[in-house]
Amino acid sequence: MSVVPPEVMREVRASDDEFERSVRAREAARLVESVYAEDAIVLPVDQPMVRGTAQIAEYWQGMFRIGLRDAILETVQVESSGDVACETGRFTLTIEPERADRVQLHGRYLSVHWRRPDGSWRLIANTFCEDAPTLE
Repeated sequence: MSVVPPEVMREVRASDDEFERSVRAREAARLVESVYAEDAIVLPVDQPMVRGTAQIAEYWQGMFRIGLRDAILETVQVESSGDVACETGRFTLTIEPERADRVQLHGRYLSVHWRRPDGSWRLIANTFCEDAPTLE
């Protein structure tokens, strides 16, 4: 495992923090504008690929419509090389559908961050999946 430069770790955490804030504010346009690259790809499990900022904003707006209220991202590992960083982590999503009980979903994610020519970092690809329910 290589040592990730501190500035890369800061940028990855800053992206995750903005993602969380945007979800709590339920602002899909802000989320996309501040976190994703223009030609980014989102790969939700059991759903079609979502490509580009317009489709990604539409995807997250749909998540807000079904009740997404909160997201907590916990970075597990970051690896980087040059202008690319790969982040793996765990998430907790809080969903409060209308006329239904609040649900918390737990899972894992993989995000690929890219340093743009202007020095800013953006997500170029991410995928996530829910953990299977634990049987007791």
